[in-house]
Amino acid sequence: MSKIQIEIFEVRNPSLFYGREVNDSDDASSERILFHQLHQNINDQFNNPQSCGLSYQPSKNEVCIGRTAEKVWCRVRVEDMYRRQRGHEAKCFLLDFGTIEMIPFQWLRRASPSHHSVPYQVKSYGLYGIQALTLAVQGDLSCHMEPCVSWDESATEYFRKCLQMTALYFVEVQQEDANKIEVNLYLAIGNQEICVNDELIKKEYAVKREPGDIQRAAISPGNSTRSQPLTIEEELRNLQLKKSKVKSRNTPTSSDNETMSLLSQSVSQRAARRTDSETDSVRSGVFSDVRSVVSGRGRGLPPGQNLQIGRNKTETLRGPEPFVHRSSDTSSLSSSGRVGSTQVMQTSKGDSPTLSLVHDHQKPETDSEQNLHTSMGKRQGSLLSLSSGDGSVLSASLRSPMNGMLGRLMNSLVTPPPSVSQPSVSDSELLNSQPPSANYRPHHTDGSSAESVQRNIRTYTPSSLQRQQPSVDEYLSANIPSGSTQNPDSHKVPNMRSENSQVSGARSLSSVEMSSRKVTSPPSSLSSSHGKIRQGLQPAKKAQNIKDQMLDLVAGAREESSLQNRKTEMMSKMQGDRILANLSGGVKSKLTSIADMPKKFYDSVLVHSLRKVTPYLNFDDVPLVSELKEILKGFEFPSPMLIQAYGWPGILKLNHVVGISPVQTGKTFTYLCPLLSELLNPQSYQELAIGNGPLALILVSSWKKAQGVYDITRGLLREHRRPRPLIIYGGGCEHNQYIPLMNGCEILIGTPPCLIRMINRRYTDLQRLCHLVVDDAEIVLKEYSEEVQKIMEWFAEARKENIHKSVPYQVVAMGTQWTPPVLSFTQAYMLDPTIVITSRFEAAIYGKVTQQVHMCPSSLRSTRLLELLDAILNKGMKVIIFTTTVNDVCFIMELLKSHSLCCNKIHHQMDSYEVEAVLHDWSSGLEKDSPKLLVCTDECVDDMKIDDANAVIHFDLPSESKTRFGNRLSCMRKYYAKYSESEEQEEGQLVKPMSYILMTEHSTGQARSVRDLLKRLKTPIPRELAAMLAGMKQQQEGDKEKELCSYLKAYGVCRFQSRCPHRHIILPDVDKPANSFLTSGEVKICVANVVNATCYYARVLEHRAQDGTLTDLSTTTLSITFELKNWFSVEKNCIRLGNVCAGDVCAIVEDDSFFRVQIQDIKWSNSPGSNIMQAQVFFVDEGRVKDVSIIKLYELPPHLKSYPFQTVEVYLCRLRPIDRDENWTSNADQYAHELLQDKVLFGRIVLSIGHTVWLDPLVERQHLKGSQTTINKMYIRSELLHNGYAVDNEQHVQNLYELCEGLLPVPNLENTQENSELSVETDLLPESEEFHKVCISACDDPGLIFVQRCVFVKQMDAMVDTINDRLQKGEFTPMKASCCKVGTICLGKYTQDDTWYRVKILECLEGGEYKVIFCDQGDTEVLALNRLNPIPQECFEIPMLAIECELAHVQPRGKKWDEKVGDAIWDMTHTVAGGNKHVMAKVVGKKDSVFTGVHRYVVELWDTYTANDINLAQELVWSGLVAPKEGSNLMEMFPKPPVIDFQLYRNPTQMIMDLCACLYWRKDQKRRTRPAREILDIVEKAVKSSPLDLVGYRGLAAIIKLIGRLSDDNAHKCLLRSLLVAAEASDRLAEEIVNQDGDHSVIQCLDQRSQPEIQCQAVDAIYKLISCNNRFVKAFSDASVLEVLCEILEVADERETLYGTGRALNIICKKSKSASDIVYHFKVCHLIAASLERTTDLEACRALLEFLVTLVDKNGKQEPLHNEKLAKVVVSKMDSFFKDDVCIASGVRYCENLCKENRKKKTFLLEQGVVVILKRAIKQERLSVETCRRCEWLMNHLVVQVPISRALNNQPIHPRRSGAPHQRLVPNINWIQNKRNVILEIQVPRARDAPVKLTPNSFMFRTVVEDTLYEAMYELYSKIVPSGCYVSVNRSEVQVKLKKEEPGTWPRLLKEKTKFPNIRINYDKFAGSSSEEDVSDEDNPFVLKKKKIKKFPKDMKKPKGAAVDVKYQESEEESEEEEDSEEAAMGFRTSLVDDYDPYDVFGMMS
Repeated sequence: MSKIQIEIFEVRNPSLFYGREVNDSDDASSERILFHQLHQNINDQFNNPQSCGLSYQPSKNEVCIGRTAEKVWCRVRVEDMYRRQRGHEAKCFLLDFGTIEMIPFQWLRRASPSHHSVPYQVKSYGLYGIQALTLAVQGDLSCHMEPCVSWDESATEYFRKCLQMTALYFVEVQQEDANKIEVNLYLAIGNQEICVNDELIKKEYAVKREPGDIQRAAISPGNSTRSQPLTIEEELRNLQLKKSKVKSRNTPTSSDNETMSLLSQSVSQRAARRTDSETDSVRSGVFSDVRSVVSGRGRGLPPGQNLQIGRNKTETLRGPEPFVHRSSDTSSLSSSGRVGSTQVMQTSKGDSPTLSLVHDHQKPETDSEQNLHTSMGKRQGSLLSLSSGDGSVLSASLRSPMNGMLGRLMNSLVTPPPSVSQPSVSDSELLNSQPPSANYRPHHTDGSSAESVQRNIRTYTPSSLQRQQPSVDEYLSANIPSGSTQNPDSHKVPNMRSENSQVSGARSLSSVEMSSRKVTSPPSSLSSSHGKIRQGLQPAKKAQNIKDQMLDLVAGAREESSLQNRKTEMMSKMQGDRILANLSGGVKSKLTSIADMPKKFYDSVLVHSLRKVTPYLNFDDVPLVSELKEILKGFEFPSPMLIQAYGWPGILKLNHVVGISPVQTGKTFTYLCPLLSELLNPQSYQELAIGNGPLALILVSSWKKAQGVYDITRGLLREHRRPRPLIIYGGGCEHNQYIPLMNGCEILIGTPPCLIRMINRRYTDLQRLCHLVVDDAEIVLKEYSEEVQKIMEWFAEARKENIHKSVPYQVVAMGTQWTPPVLSFTQAYMLDPTIVITSRFEAAIYGKVTQQVHMCPSSLRSTRLLELLDAILNKGMKVIIFTTTVNDVCFIMELLKSHSLCCNKIHHQMDSYEVEAVLHDWSSGLEKDSPKLLVCTDECVDDMKIDDANAVIHFDLPSESKTRFGNRLSCMRKYYAKYSESEEQEEGQLVKPMSYILMTEHSTGQARSVRDLLKRLKTPIPRELAAMLAGMKQQQEGDKEKELCSYLKAYGVCRFQSRCPHRHIILPDVDKPANSFLTSGEVKICVANVVNATCYYARVLEHRAQDGTLTDLSTTTLSITFELKNWFSVEKNCIRLGNVCAGDVCAIVEDDSFFRVQIQDIKWSNSPGSNIMQAQVFFVDEGRVKDVSIIKLYELPPHLKSYPFQTVEVYLCRLRPIDRDENWTSNADQYAHELLQDKVLFGRIVLSIGHTVWLDPLVERQHLKGSQTTINKMYIRSELLHNGYAVDNEQHVQNLYELCEGLLPVPNLENTQENSELSVETDLLPESEEFHKVCISACDDPGLIFVQRCVFVKQMDAMVDTINDRLQKGEFTPMKASCCKVGTICLGKYTQDDTWYRVKILECLEGGEYKVIFCDQGDTEVLALNRLNPIPQECFEIPMLAIECELAHVQPRGKKWDEKVGDAIWDMTHTVAGGNKHVMAKVVGKKDSVFTGVHRYVVELWDTYTANDINLAQELVWSGLVAPKEGSNLMEMFPKPPVIDFQLYRNPTQMIMDLCACLYWRKDQKRRTRPAREILDIVEKAVKSSPLDLVGYRGLAAIIKLIGRLSDDNAHKCLLRSLLVAAEASDRLAEEIVNQDGDHSVIQCLDQRSQPEIQCQAVDAIYKLISCNNRFVKAFSDASVLEVLCEILEVADERETLYGTGRALNIICKKSKSASDIVYHFKVCHLIAASLERTTDLEACRALLEFLVTLVDKNGKQEPLHNEKLAKVVVSKMDSFFKDDVCIASGVRYCENLCKENRKKKTFLLEQGVVVILKRAIKQERLSVETCRRCEWLMNHLVVQVPISRALNNQPIHPRRSGAPHQRLVPNINWIQNKRNVILEIQVPRARDAPVKLTPNSFMFRTVVEDTLYEAMYELYSKIVPSGCYVSVNRSEVQVKLKKEEPGTWPRLLKEKTKFPNIRINYDKFAGSSSEEDVSDEDNPFVLKKKKIKKFPKDMKKPKGAAVDVKYQESEEESEEEEDSEEAAMGFRTSLVDDYDPYDVFGMMS
């Protein structure tokens, strides 16, 4: 059998030692790698300061995670548990390292299933084929060496010595089971191998073991002198024979005394024979052999048990803590009588149970645990467990009442010590103590019950019972013989008091002692049992045979007392639990509040809230829905993170929460779990209105973060259909979310800019929003401040609408830093927030700890420290000086003492009692006492629990700067500023925490962190520190090993430069161009690998220098490939790479091909079973990176290494990701990959650094064979821009040039930019959007359509205007013929409008003419040279707008396109007036372009301008102009008709369908008239006989389909007539016409500008349809219809069209009030005037004038009706048609309305000669009576009568002097105003009561004074609140206070702009102010007082666009309005300043 090398960690005995195989196989190495990863993960997890890390009480033999003394977390098995003075401890076996350590409970953590995924690294071994020898005692007291189970200490010690002789151990596995591996062990010493198994046999420590040896010895016959040990049966039989004697004997006999003397003598002799090498037993005093006796050595003890017990007791006695016991392994422990005594409890009937306070509880073992518990074998025989210390614990063998020999024998073993005076407590007193309440149910943090925990932990007696008990040291010094070896460690620290001295005289009482007292016995000394055990242990060393005999007797007694034991256990369990509860033993109930929770967590988390926050420290306690709890348990998180434990309570209660925690601490789960739990309860949102908006909105900083949050949300929801999460972000991903957004979602995750766009596009809204979460708050609130402010405004509006609904309202912010934007956001939008900060560093920033930096040389640091202390020390001051080393602590102590400064020190090497003394001194005393100084190290911060320091001095800075630095600052947390404190309270705070930082020239490692801290606090940076940082930056950036930052290369700037590990400066030696010729010129490249949207690896195929030199490089890669193939085709050249080093160039084989690669990194494989060594290689000729095995690497010959790398890194310039992101989206990368991979591109070099070149522009070119020209087919930059993947980054190249200035040669920037822009790009239809809003700029036929994207139309118009203005001024030189080449872009003058546009030369013709295409329109024309001009540079700012397209799914009906199809497309895409209609284009395919751009897009065009969306292709098909393609969704309107002459019809109306089909399919126009007339005849007959047949046989529907789609005028007229006949005949038929969209068919006819006859028929049909039935009013009064009619009115020249349009508009406005208001938006009055001027037809004029009268009748006060031009035209038409009654009547009605306007209009009419015209018309006597009466009335009222005033101030004539009674006068009114009120003073003395009547819009005054009527009624400028107005009647005047409905300044009092002489401003009482506000006093409402207003704070700025209150900000818009008003023009400004309570969310701290 082969030998296996192992390494041994620990030896228990030869039958049990722990070790691990030393194996270099792949499987073993993979397992070790997995173990190291698991070990690292465990340490990372439990060392995380942000984890709750709750300690718990494990069960015995449980596997958990523990922290060793070296502060390393590992997997341990709990072997025993103890309770010390400072807490519980567990004896733990390290399962992966094979050692045992005592670990406090606070450093034990629960293990999750994932922690058991890797097998334990330590295995249990035992020596095979040998058995221990022991001294067997026979019945005649003779001794004989016999095999046994337990090993002697000497054998174990000898075994250990053998192992120390060498470090090479080999084993042969002989037998293996689940618990242990039995082996033959060999020691390799030199060239020899020694078998340890044989050596132990030679030394007589062991004997060979054969199967069945022990069994044969047990059953062999013998006599009284036999040499074999007694069997159990014999022992029981002997015990039965002596039973009567045993019961009767209560005192020891002489034989018993002899037996004990022999035992004592044997033990003494054996102790004397001990050698010095057997140190384990000697160090523990004389107790080791006694433990060997009573623990059953020689029979029945499992392997390793004696070693385990011996070690327990040795370590316990040797340690400073009091000795504590451990229970037996197999049964619960109880004792009868007093411990250590043979007295029996005297009870009635002898069956009273004994008490058991400590129960042995063992959890069921899993399979993995059973494999490791090799030391816990099956028990054989009887066990007697006896230990010393606080009391003795006996096994069940001694629980029953026993007398006689056995009792005397046990009594002799444990004789009592000298008595000590102690207070006594009887058992009856303990039992009668009050038990816990029955209602009390303690909770436990672990899975075990309280009962099991109490059984596993030994407890101390309360301090009241410990005062006079002697210490362990006193017992040891009194009982250990003088010759015994003392503990060598007892005098290592002479100056430190022993920790036992702290508890001297406080000896604890074991629970077993208290349970063992007789209930009826008198009280005895508590120390009696201790003394008896100590005295009994001294003479315990007897002969081995006596030991075996004693154990045999015990085994027999145990069998007899089994029944009583069961009773005892039941009673002792109940009573023992009561005593434990009374003694405060066991484990306390579960922590439920902050006050009860461990101080560690409470101190490390800053929580500021008006509500009590009780953290959830266990997942089971969190009130989440059950599904989420199960999912969280599936993640196997050991416990919640701190931010989760403290954040969940507030979020679950729907409070506003701000959480600040470091990265990767569970912030996403902190808000997601409560949020999802709430959303899974839909009842909370039932009151919300129905909509598609989200209920929860999560704002994130980047698309990667959004994707991560979305993935976690989906993972938590699993199979739940609701709530529905949705993610939105820019970069090509928005268009995929349009439909889902419109369908609605409950959770919306996205970036703020993208959300703003979606809301503006109406895809979603925030009307239902209840939860708003801002993740990465410090980034989002800083980078997207304006967007967040807009979102919060929308959220506030939604909140106002839902304020009265019972729905949640919550704002949550999560971040890693507490910054000013976070503070401002919290103050602005959160009411009473809960602030949770788990980072002590951020908590100090939140608490406003002041930082002061003191720079000094290291030699003067002590001096600076003393100076600082002199400056800051005051009475009551508490200062802590922190340092990192113990030596510095001692140095500072000596330094301060030498300067008479009293101070204390604390460091991690001090004893705990010394630390406690220092802390007690720190906390004692009053504030008026002398200052206190404390010097300490960082390791002591958590243990000190100090929070009231006034200042902290950093003598040096910790290496973990942020974490430990924050720990230091937390010592001042008592004085942190709070969120709820105002600035006044902060300023009034007596103690302000201060932090003083001493920095020297050695503090370079922390300088950058200190700099960042000072910047965040806005503290000036000392000059010395700035100089140090500058030097550090130069040194770090000058590191040649660092690569140039990729962000710097891609964008020209690195946002993360302060923490970026890469280089940000240019080093000429490193960054010089690798290829000298690639510094300028143009290159032709082939893209080999696309890294991201703007970074590629490419092979240079060709280079053209600036001088035109062409270099072909395309063959180099091919030659390298051939040479590689030839070289490695020879077998001897295929040499594996030996030494693998990073940076080496070698070869690799891949798919039987060889490639050159460069090794970038070497790492180990993470997957088991794979090769260990992996190398990350870069394919230098392919541009890709891959991880490969090192065995695939081959050595490369030098000549192949010498070739330069064939790929270069290429960056596309002037682009960056959308929405200010730093990383390209996956969609952008994928798009770039599909666009560029393996394509040949051309680019101009603008910069070259190392192996990297920057190209601008980068294009794909195409050669046109027909014209023999090359065009730029595709601009890569434009593709990314127009498809929404990127945005402009204009400073990119400029920043790179500045970086290279003076270091590397760069091309001329201006020339580069100019040359790079010589080729202007053509616009594209972005693929990121499904539909594009376009307009048709040119159309020949459906095969060639040019469209323009609407986004650039306005820019193009402005550019065209600018160009033409400059050309008119002669700024440009004429075009030269030499410059006119095919493809040249220049300016061309369009013939039709003589306007210059951008053109592209398509062909050079003879005679100096050129065929050009207008690049922005798509039209082509031949122009002469004098109509061409060079194009200026600014014309390249926008792309060419003409996008070449083709209409999808259609084809010609013949061989070529119909001539009318182009006009039809133009009519459908343009308004009647010629304006562009916006149509929606959907790209369905691409082709190569012919004229402009890269692609010819195959598109679908949709007209959304009308009520129903129209597919233009379908309309063309139905118009008969085109045919649908096969496979398309387009259909013909009618199937081909049958031959009607041979068709039989039951009903004539059945023919209509076939007749309509004939009309549709017939191409001959002449043949269409007859079917149309037949249709009309059928309809006319049908409406008289059976009108519903038109509906039933769908004849009416067929007619409607054809309307507007026939080009024959006569046929179309018949169809319209048929429709009118049906509408006039029946209301039911009219309804059917509306249902079949007949009105819309008529409306479509209006757009056919190319067919004016059909257009005229349509307007006439509108008039007739409305006249016959009002059902058509709604459809025809639509704004789009009115707009078309107005456009027809504008362009129509034909009499019929004008007449019909006027009639149609007239009847529409008569029937619809809304229509009469809508037409004013289309400048209808201007159109009427222009049409009246344009026509001379009487009928047209009648129609237009009647339409004008209708507008007057509807609302004569419309301002456009009072236009003088219109009035002049109307008067001229009255003059022209003065004989026509209709024209005169209409004109008079219009003039009557005009007269009501003001006197000026009357004068105007008089000047136009209206009176003359009217008189002439009346004389003709052709007018009707009514018209004549109106004419006379108008003539009489054209004279304006105004009361004559004789006063200069226009005072009315006094009534007494007027001479006429009851004269009517208008009173004078003076008025003043402020923003809220208007005060009127009506100058009428002695007016009657209540002369004023108010309405919301008007004011009326009427009163009679002395026969004079004062009357005035005016319409006010704006609305007022009548209920808030006041009226006061005085002797001299009437005062009226009007309350404005909306605050603001009125530019005038009345709505009319006309000046009234009786109304003026009261300047005497006018109050104007710029810093004061006019207000109205309620006591005196007619006096405007002046109130000082709050000025805007000096340190705050008004936010742009912020929604503000009414305290501080002056309204700019109102001020401008007042300046424009008449009052402001007079210099009396009445603007007031509103109060403004600003929330300067994002600008306050900047």
